[in-house]
Amino acid sequence: MKDRSELFSIFKGFFAEIQNQFDVSIRTFRSDNALEYLSSQFQEFMSHHGIIHQKSCPYTPQQNGVAERKNRHLIEAARTLLIESHVPLHFWGDAVLFACYLINRMPSSSIKNQVPHSILFPQSHLYPIPPHVFGSTCFVHNLAPGKDKLAPCALKCVFLGYSRVQKGYRCYTHGLHRYLMYADVTFFESQPYYTSSDHTDVSMVLPIPQVLPVPTFEGSTVTSTSPVAMPPLLAYHRRPRPTLVPDDSCHAPDPAPTADLPLPSPPLALQKDVKLRNEDLKMDTYRSGGSGGQHANTTNSAVRITHVPSGITVSIQDQRSQHMNKAKALKILCAKLYEIERLSNQSSRSKLRLEQIGSGDRSERIRTYNFPQGRVTDHRVGITTHSIDDVLQGEDLDAFIDALLLRQEMDAIASFSST
Repeated sequence: MKDRSELFSIFKGFFAEIQNQFDVSIRTFRSDNALEYLSSQFQEFMSHHGIIHQKSCPYTPQQNGVAERKNRHLIEAARTLLIESHVPLHFWGDAVLFACYLINRMPSSSIKNQVPHSILFPQSHLYPIPPHVFGSTCFVHNLAPGKDKLAPCALKCVFLGYSRVQKGYRCYTHGLHRYLMYADVTFFESQPYYTSSDHTDVSMVLPIPQVLPVPTFEGSTVTSTSPVAMPPLLAYHRRPRPTLVPDDSCHAPDPAPTADLPLPSPPLALQKDVKLRNEDLKMDTYRSGGSGGQHANTTNSAVRITHVPSGITVSIQDQRSQHMNKAKALKILCAKLYEIERLSNQSSRSKLRLEQIGSGDRSERIRTYNFPQGRVTDHRVGITTHSIDDVLQGEDLDAFIDALLLRQEMDAIASFSST
């Protein structure tokens, strides 16, 4: 579909194909509020065939979640194909069709690990022709009559997919600038047609999600009524939803490991055991403001959390989800509380060190030795003795040590009673 105005004709063809191939009728059709679905021709066609047209509410794509998730699945698979094979971006349509071809022939957990193609067409082969690697180099045998005897017998092409109506491979040749549909094709799957320097990197145009580890399922078998000897090698399984951060904890889930890059250590505030109690927190939700698309000023996704004992307030409206904003606000609140506790402990240690050792400045008098008078005075406890020779020999230090220990005990008792 090159233009949205072609939607009505495409839908009529799809409606006729469903009736003819599967002998069923469409009873309910769900879509968003796009104008092409609300045209008079489309609405008349729906009413004539008794189809109920359900429309999602504005700014609520989750009401049509099945279509949204499948669209995301196709886009992610097509992006992976383009990045891995270095195919230029203007072939994105072929990548989407190739991804749809593979997904329809892989077991899905939503239908109890059955293959969608085998359910719709139980008597047909799962792979009418052997599958090959997308974007690989291939040579199409040129069997057209009238060519020169010294002309090449094959055309170098790039493999881009399959056809619904022919048992052949869809290849593109840059020499003729057109697509070729042939069955007699020789593949070199270990040699990609394009290299990374031939075109713009896909990662600079399309966002690349975080790579997650591929789950493995042991002992699972796939049954199919198709007469294919070899079952599919890979199975498509839905990815589990991420666990939300609970109310009484601020620990974030561990990031997914990668193979090449070292994992950064989490912030120190997340490594410490900073506990938050629900009765100490006051959470308010409000509508996010500022620029930001359809979710700004429309949903109560912004979160404001106030820590009542300390009076610290954290407001977050970066994410589209209220739960994600709440989790981020809890992390920031934990970091601030840990910083306050760290500064308090550092101040206590500095004060204790100052009392025990002092600042080291010359103006701070600790002990005075007066040799003409033979006098030793400890200014910290106010004790004076006139036996300077015995003090220097270490024989008359017990009086100073006992007085210092007594002062330390009295200071400890005073600090304990004040707390």
